[in-house]
Amino acid sequence: MTEIKKIENYSAVMFAFPPKLRYFAEVEAAGGAVFCAYKDGAPVGLICLREQQGALDTVYLYTSEAHRRTGIAKSLADYAADYAEKSGKNFRLRVPENNPGAAALHRIAADMNMRLDGEILFLTLEVNEESKRAWEDYRPGLIKRIARLEKRLGAAKAVTFAEAGQDLLDELRTEIGVGLPGLDPFKLPDINPDYSLILTHGDKIIAFNAVRTVGRKMVYEISAARGGMTLAAGVPPFFDRLFASDTERVTCAVYADNADGLSHAQGQFGFLFKNSGRQIIYIL
Repeated sequence: MTEIKKIENYSAVMFAFPPKLRYFAEVEAAGGAVFCAYKDGAPVGLICLREQQGALDTVYLYTSEAHRRTGIAKSLADYAADYAEKSGKNFRLRVPENNPGAAALHRIAADMNMRLDGEILFLTLEVNEESKRAWEDYRPGLIKRIARLEKRLGAAKAVTFAEAGQDLLDELRTEIGVGLPGLDPFKLPDINPDYSLILTHGDKIIAFNAVRTVGRKMVYEISAARGGMTLAAGVPPFFDRLFASDTERVTCAVYADNADGLSHAQGQFGFLFKNSGRQIIYIL
């Protein structure tokens, strides 16, 4: 008989599965939940959920090799979906296309009558001498475009989270999900305050981005701006600091149906960022 329990003390299961401690950290920081499946009292499956954009996203779904193809992963997904519904949130199953278990996850989604919510494209920048030269060639033209933009809209000021005073950080907290769309950057684990930026126009916050780092790798998690505004003024400070650092790689994710985001990332920075993968997201 399979029993599923919500895990409150992660140390009770973290050594029963492959070492994925960062998933526990993400759940802890983002207000998600962890559920473990037990067979005859032994842990055999795990699902980690991260709260994101009003939904509970699967960041990790694993079944012990000896218990695969026995319905445990489906049971965990069903249990997580029920938990999300009781919490008043959507349940999302994320399927990396390069994951060996992608076909099984697609079957689970179909069995649960989940619908396709979107597709995420992952873009990767390898930080090396070649990309640094490409940025240095591109930078002067971008500075001129920003100057023309600011002449029309007014100058914007870019301040890192590390440089921002407490009043500005508190103001950003109140604007998330109200005046500014996007995730709450203050819930992200490993957020890097030296690269996460706030853009102001006069005394008003008009945009922000947030990144997190794990070792020498960086994940560009969020960018958001008020309608009609732009993140352009924050681009040179970000890349200048990046290419002066020891960062090895930057990865960002863009929804395939976000035409503006894709156009910006691929059109303006396609010479830096290369497509590196994709995920299908189902929703229930």
